[in-house]
Amino acid sequence: MIHRRDFLILGSAATLSVAAGAVSAGPLTMLKSADPFLSIGFAEIVSGAASPVASADRLRSGDSRFLTTDARVTIHGLWRPEARKREPIHVGVSAFFTAGEQRLPFMAWSHAGTSSAAPIRFKLPADAAGNFTIGIERATRSPIARLGRRFGIPPSSALDVLPDESALAASGHLCSLAAGADRALKLRKGAYFIALLDKPSGAPNWNALSAGSGLSVRGESILRRGEAPVDFDYLVISVDHA
Repeated sequence: MIHRRDFLILGSAATLSVAAGAVSAGPLTMLKSADPFLSIGFAEIVSGAASPVASADRLRSGDSRFLTTDARVTIHGLWRPEARKREPIHVGVSAFFTAGEQRLPFMAWSHAGTSSAAPIRFKLPADAAGNFTIGIERATRSPIARLGRRFGIPPSSALDVLPDESALAASGHLCSLAAGADRALKLRKGAYFIALLDKPSGAPNWNALSAGSGLSVRGESILRRGEAPVDFDYLVISVDHA
């Protein structure tokens, strides 16, 4: 059985095969009153052309290749409208995987205040049911967060603020993507856009949007409604075969 402290050590080595970019700045603590609502769009990005966007829960099937091949996940970052860029927001993205009898979190990426971690790429294996699970938190930074940078070993009190998969699932902030056909959210090769909303009634009409050919969150919005950029915050996460 792997203890959580051991996992934090393994995480910087080869457990998830981190390929590039900076890692999360450390543990995040949940701020219940500021939990975001999530709505997820998907696009198959085509080089040099705009791509139609669809609601991720409307995809008809997952990619069965991911049942036998790890996913190469890239967290490109958070895009924010110009009017909101100076408003502090704290977001954490974690991937969950199975190690022995435990489900463990990999704290992959974070945005704190007005600053984001660099994009990161890592490999993520499917669980026994063929699902890939990512949790999204809006959070306040723990006072001990700095001690966890680059997967250093934090003091024991830091272990209590690791992302909790059950709590995220209960609050609706867990994205479980299926390579098979048994879940609403399907795992496909392409880009996922996760809108962070202040209220569920503000979910975007994904079918009315298009995505540009690039996935950088710097500069103009990837997502557009006609010629205009969208007016909500969103994370950009792409998935490919490892």
